[in-house]
Amino acid sequence: MADVVDVLVVDDDPDVREVLGLLLEADGYRVRRAADAQSALAAIDEQPAMCVLLDLEMPGMHGVELARELRAREGASLVLISVTGWQDAKQHEAAERAGVDFVLTKPLDPAKLRLMLPPLGPAPAANGRAPEA
Repeated sequence: MADVVDVLVVDDDPDVREVLGLLLEADGYRVRRAADAQSALAAIDEQPAMCVLLDLEMPGMHGVELARELRAREGASLVLISVTGWQDAKQHEAAERAGVDFVLTKPLDPAKLRLMLPPLGPAPAANGRAPEA
């Protein structure tokens, strides 16, 4: 478990980006946001993330292409989670072939998402130190 888990949320819909970001931040994740694939790639180049939540249907570079590029750059250690409105099994399979680890369909179930995220480390105690094992 990492003490800090960096998550990048990539969605062209600002409301979805914000809600997902707030949900993750409330759970203790450090969240960055990107509005499109090019911004996401630049953010990853600037500072790697442990997990990327990405929309599949975005203008410009499609989410499947973004997933393929992120997997090629970052390898298997990066957790890729697609959050999509697509219901079509063929589209989900295309995302998985591109390297997406998990596909979640909107509306999002936060409990399912939490099961897919990299685990957080121990929460700091009131004195700011991690609890002793």
